[in-house]
Amino acid sequence: MDEERRELERRGDGDVGVRARLLSEKLRRGEIHRSRVALAAHTGNEAARAALGELMGPELPLGDWALGFARWGKEAGGRAALAALEVGLKTDPREPFDPLGAVRDWLELPREEGAAAADRAYFHSAYLAERQARRSSESALAERWCLARAASVLARLPGLERGWSSLVRQAIVGAALGLGDEGRVREAVKTVSTWALAGSEELALPPAPAPREQLLCLSPLGSDVFLPAVLIGWELGGFNPDGAALEVARLDPAFAPGLRVDQQAGGLSMSYPNAVGLLLRLESNLDRLGPRGGSLICGLRAMAEDPDRELLRTHFQFLDEVTLTRGDDYTVDELAGFDDFLEGFVHFPRLAGGLEAFVRFEACRPLDYWKDWNVAVIEPAPGEPFVIDGTHGNAGIDDSRKLDAALLDELEIWGRTAGAGGPPRAFLLWENSD
Repeated sequence: MDEERRELERRGDGDVGVRARLLSEKLRRGEIHRSRVALAAHTGNEAARAALGELMGPELPLGDWALGFARWGKEAGGRAALAALEVGLKTDPREPFDPLGAVRDWLELPREEGAAAADRAYFHSAYLAERQARRSSESALAERWCLARAASVLARLPGLERGWSSLVRQAIVGAALGLGDEGRVREAVKTVSTWALAGSEELALPPAPAPREQLLCLSPLGSDVFLPAVLIGWELGGFNPDGAALEVARLDPAFAPGLRVDQQAGGLSMSYPNAVGLLLRLESNLDRLGPRGGSLICGLRAMAEDPDRELLRTHFQFLDEVTLTRGDDYTVDELAGFDDFLEGFVHFPRLAGGLEAFVRFEACRPLDYWKDWNVAVIEPAPGEPFVIDGTHGNAGIDDSRKLDAALLDELEIWGRTAGAGGPPRAFLLWENSD
């Protein structure tokens, strides 16, 4: 048998069948854990798939395929994301921090040291995408934004214990949108199989978090990572009579996708509309938004605290006109202008009202617009309080749950048990300008 194996190793470089037999033999002898071969198979490695007896079927949609890397742990996901972005994103000498370089260092340095360096890179690169957009033509803006934004948020990955899978998906989807070449990105990620098959030990995930005992409350005050987003649920208090009867204390905190958002809105004269429900982050749904989705998110992010007026005036003139407002509701003409602006990127319901950073869509059936969109489950770091704001950049996000009829049913039951007076509504939220 050893003689046969040596012969296979001599012949194995270019022959998929021979490499598959070698992997099968290593599995039989316990020289490599099955999880590593499974990871290689997920990348598209033909020999690994053959060794596991997997038949070649249709490719998974890119976002689902990217999310699948989470099954083999953070390092596997980080390597896949890095490989995807390295295809198209070049180091910009004008930027003092290189987020991809920080992720590479994390993979090579002792983990704590590398995570600290990556966190510094993220802090200084949070608005890298907007700086790149300012230097872009209109035609290239979405592509450059997608690549640069995916790179900057990937630098958050080393410091997160949970909730990092969305960063991996965003990197891989963002790379494909930025390059306009999904096949090239998939081929680049396949190189992760070399790392997977070079080791022997199991690639395992940490245990799942325990059910929550308190309702998660999100206060997105310059936090960068949560908004813009669609929220499907109920508005609290006097802003919306439909939600006035809902008692937050009666909401079941164990419903993981359910959260409360205490939004800051109104521009320079702030108010604080509150809502509860499901959060669908635009960044986590770039594959649903399509090629121009990066431009839409870029424009809404440019309206955030200390707005990027140069970027708004150059590429998003309408948004420049409706930022830094003074607390008034948007007028009918401004809402119509917002409808026209959004329609240039994505098909959403018409707007019914609202003010800067918090607008309400007309009553609609959510699945007509957001079916299969990824829903965020916010995961605080262990020991952190359940109120997340701009000081809690180490909160993770798991968007593996998709919006479907079953999840909407769960949401309606969640709301009704707390006294919700009607079906859930939909809202669009972004970070306030002051």
